[in-house]
Amino acid sequence: KGKGAWKQSAEGKITRLSVNNKNDIENLHFVVSPAYNKDRTKDKFVSSAFSKQTYSRIASGGLKVGLIAGGVADAVYFPPDNTDKWDYCASDIIIREAGGTITDTRGNPLNYSLPRNEFPDSFICSNGKIQQKLIEKYNQFINSHSKTI
Repeated sequence: KGKGAWKQSAEGKITRLSVNNKNDIENLHFVVSPAYNKDRTKDKFVSSAFSKQTYSRIASGGLKVGLIAGGVADAVYFPPDNTDKWDYCASDIIIREAGGTITDTRGNPLNYSLPRNEFPDSFICSNGKIQQKLIEKYNQFINSHSKTI
């Protein structure tokens, strides 16, 4: 903590990771699971809450966060799935050191000392500048679709 986030290329070049400066939630580049399907209940927040977005499909939670930490992508929504706190604890410090954030869907930092059954099942990661807007959009979506999802 406090030393930044870094990557090393195959050629050995070391560069500092830094999130992008996007500050609006239009035309987002989301990172999603390879199994992402706009019709699956757990994927409906991303597929229906945003009018225009592009996607990168990556299986690893760490690599998803890495694209945001490197400024390539804007956000990732981790829906309820077969993920657990150990899947994201290393990513959490990396994204924060790169200037971004990862929180539960209420905006709370992830608490890794919670027992497994109390750890949040959904969370959002972004460059930090759009985090609050994403959380608000998520909660609007949930409130308006609570009977259909």
